[in-house]
Amino acid sequence: SIILEVARLLKNINTEFSIKFINFSAEEVGLIGSSHFVNTIVVPQNLDIKIDFNIDEVGGINGQVNNTIVCERDENNNPSTNNVTSANYTDTLARCMQLYSNLSTVISYAYSSDYMPFQGAGKIITGLYEDNISPYPHSVNDTYANLDLNFIYEVAKGSIGASLYYAVALNSSTSINELVQKDFVLYPNPVTDFITIKSNSQKDISGHLKITNLLGEIVLEINSYSSVNPIDVRHFTSGIYYLEIESDDSRISQKFIVR
Repeated sequence: SIILEVARLLKNINTEFSIKFINFSAEEVGLIGSSHFVNTIVVPQNLDIKIDFNIDEVGGINGQVNNTIVCERDENNNPSTNNVTSANYTDTLARCMQLYSNLSTVISYAYSSDYMPFQGAGKIITGLYEDNISPYPHSVNDTYANLDLNFIYEVAKGSIGASLYYAVALNSSTSINELVQKDFVLYPNPVTDFITIKSNSQKDISGHLKITNLLGEIVLEINSYSSVNPIDVRHFTSGIYYLEIESDDSRISQKFIVR
């Protein structure tokens, strides 16, 4: 249900990286579905995968306190070449879960789930698993009534934020010259009150300013912005935002975090 909801909400969002939404089968009898996908598609086609974001058991237990989500990283030695990158992506996952849900997070290690065939093929992995582990899965009591729907809802919110961040949500590209980050400075980042933008060439950066959240909703728009004026974000909720300033001949864009 979380995968379907993420797909529903992201279907009209432009992203730099494409996303594949996959429900693997036969995990409990040997990771058969995910292994087949890796062995017959990922490896033969040499798919360039940025991150494998795995969502496993996150149903919670009805009637109990389910307020923590486990974020899992690659700590395996065969191979170990992607462990550091996996740890960085998992830290980002934990940050997104904290920003977009009311759940606490803990970091643990990845094992025995559908990301392992990807890990074995040298791909970068991360994933989610419930901290309060349910006794019901794979039994006749694994029913709708035994799920914590509020917990699932919070996991879904964090998963949507993480997916948008991993895929780099953005607006449609144009032929306007893009100023890369070395041409300007946006600070502080993360921010709590005011953002300042400064050109490294000491020139004023001006134009149409637009700030959107990770769902693509415009939260601030200024038709004639000048970088001599700081941007007030005190009314923004905590989260990750995308800033864009477009003039007749150039455009800058940068992500920033509001605490």
